[in-house]
Order: sequence, then structure tokens, then C-alpha cells
Amino acid sequence: MNAQRAVGRLCFVFLLCAALPCAAWAQAPAEPAAPAIIDESSIDLGFAEADKAKVAALIKQLGSLEYDEREAATQALSAIGPGAFAALAEAFRATDDYEVRLRIEKIVREQFLWHTLYKHYGFLGIQYVPSPIRRSPGGLLAIRVTGVQPGTAAVSLLLPGDRIIAVDGRHLPDDASEDDFPTIIQEKGAGGKVTLAVIRGGDIKQVEVTLQARPLRYYADQRNPELMDKLNRQIQAFAIWWNRFFGPSRKPEPRLPSHDLFELPVIGRTGPSGR
Repeated sequence: MNAQRAVGRLCFVFLLCAALPCAAWAQAPAEPAAPAIIDESSIDLGFAEADKAKVAALIKQLGSLEYDEREAATQALSAIGPGAFAALAEAFRATDDYEVRLRIEKIVREQFLWHTLYKHYGFLGIQYVPSPIRRSPGGLLAIRVTGVQPGTAAVSLLLPGDRIIAVDGRHLPDDASEDDFPTIIQEKGAGGKVTLAVIRGGDIKQVEVTLQARPLRYYADQRNPELMDKLNRQIQAFAIWWNRFFGPSRKPEPRLPSHDLFELPVIGRTGPSGR
């Protein structure tokens, strides 16, 4: 059973390391990124502490012999979020189980990035023509949809050929640029709701959409250095924050110099003469 568990954990470690968002460093910026700014000064990021008994039981389950139980505990702790951070920090410093430590770091890193970056940028998931601002019937400006990306908020709600003429009852201004519409969407944040006035087949439909978070692949896209910089800055912020709250709880004891002498073996010696 222990051998089976060890093999399973090695596979998990390999998959977890492969899944880390290392693509953000695929291309280094021409100039060093500005120092990371940390707005969150507490370990719980301002959230209330979660039920201690429940969190303790889930942390113990992270070391289960059963992979499914470890996965379930990881997902449950992720769902609890920052309210479990204090207990996770204590467990991280106390355990010698490498997989448990990896799981704790993964939980905390994803939640930190979610609450400090991902959730603040709403994402609709549509594609535009190269110059997306078009004149619509009646003289209003419109966003012409050319595609809908799978798995995004726009699926089943918007179609290629739709023309968006208003967001929450407000028409796009005459001097709008192609960047104005995505900015409006981003500012709503993940989970935000927007009502789009859409021209489809000659009729105007009101389409309500619940926005999602911008997928990680867009932050790691080298064609969008601004998003890459935002992700890199928050990863820097996480590293500083992590060392502050999840680092060693006490300073390591100083190592005293040793006065013992050791005789090092000489390779190839066969006798007193060294031959």
C-alpha cells in the first residue's frame, strides 16, 4: 500500500509541477518589471476565519492514502478560500509530507491570484473583426461578433453576426474606440452581470450574461504584454506574501564551527607507497 501511495504521489508531483503557470515567463520583458505591490497585509486577505474543526479535518485528509480523498480535500479547501489560510500555514510548516506541502501551496497560490487579480477582470469570450466598431442601423455604434470562444460566458447567448449596441442600457459613444467595450466588460469583474442589447436578424434582443474570469492562457499570451506584466507582478507579490506568512515559524539555530578533523581517502592508493 505504501509503495502504491508513493508511486501515486510521484505522478501527482509531476503533473502538478507541469501545470504551474510557468508560461508567464516564456518571454522576459525588455525591462525589469516594477516592484510588486501588496495591498493585502493579513494572511486571510480580509476574509473571516473558516470553521476550525472542518478545516483541520480537511487538512488531515490531504495526507490520506486514497488519491480521491486527497483530491476532494484539496477542492474543499480551495472552496473555503482565504479563511483557511492560517491553518494551512501552520500545517505547511509542521508537515514533512512533500505532497501535502505541494497541495497547500497550490491551494493558497490559486486563491491568492484569484482574489488579487483574476476576479477583478470580467471576461465575455467573444471575438471581433479587426476593427470591431461598426455603424449599425439607426446610426448607433455596434460591436460585431465574429466568434464565440468555447467554455466562456458568451456560449449559447451570443452568436457570430450579432451586433452589440448597448451595455446595461447605455449605448456606445460616437467617439468610442475598439478598446472601450472590453474595458467596460473587464470593470464588471468575474461574476458580474451585464445586459447587452443585441441586434440579431433585424430584431433587438436583451441578453443577460454572467461574466467569467479571464482564462489564464490570456495572461500568458506574449501578444498581450500588459496582461503578462499584471500576472508577473502578482506572482512576485505572492512570493513575498508567502514567505511572510508561510515561511519558517522560528529562525534556524546557528551552526557552530566544528573542530573535528577528517582524513579524506585518496583514490587509487593500494599501499604505503601509493602504488
